Amino acid sequence: MGERAGDQLVEVRLCGRPTRSGKPCRMRLYGPEIACRTHLTEHERDVAEAYQRGMGDGHRCGWENGQEIGKQQVERLQRRIRELEGLLGRGPLRHEAGAERIVEIDG
Repeated sequence: MGERAGDQLVEVRLCGRPTRSGKPCRMRLYGPEIACRTHLTEHERDVAEAYQRGMGDGHRCGWENGQEIGKQQVERLQRRIRELEGLLGRGPLRHEAGAERIVEIDG
């Protein structure tokens, strides 16, 4: 069984652990959940909390790395712009098109 959340398919299933009446629990579970909060053992609760911490830390580190890569790309492009602006101020630019040389004078 699955439900759509945005553009992703989220796995949905029932807890299924026995209730006081002996019938299976009908609480819906989403994603990596093991059991509903009522039926989680202390160990399973610890594992779930560790999983959530790990997911949060991984998400945060990924976001920070993406930010750092973005900053590095911006700095590299800014350096390249300065280099190219320096070339513009040096005089005529020479380009080659095929076997011919093109020289720009006054723009």
